[in-house]
Amino acid sequence: MVLKYLSDEEQTLYYLKEELGLTYKEISRIKPFKGVKVDTLKKRRQYYIQKLIDALEMESYTFQCIKAKPKMPDKQ
Repeated sequence: MVLKYLSDEEQTLYYLKEELGLTYKEISRIKPFKGVKVDTLKKRRQYYIQKLIDALEMESYTFQCIKAKPKMPDKQ
């Protein structure tokens, strides 16, 4: 659900790293990351992880607000 907060490139990196478990060296051979340095990929991963953390916190806060919202009394 929170992956929607990532750009297309970040989602691709997420998929390659987290879902497929590729190494940074392997990822640097695949478009759109072909030729990107390993250190750059690591920084990009740190950045998208922070975005996911922030998105999870925001989604959790939104859920808590909705859950805590009092119900309106029925009109008679």
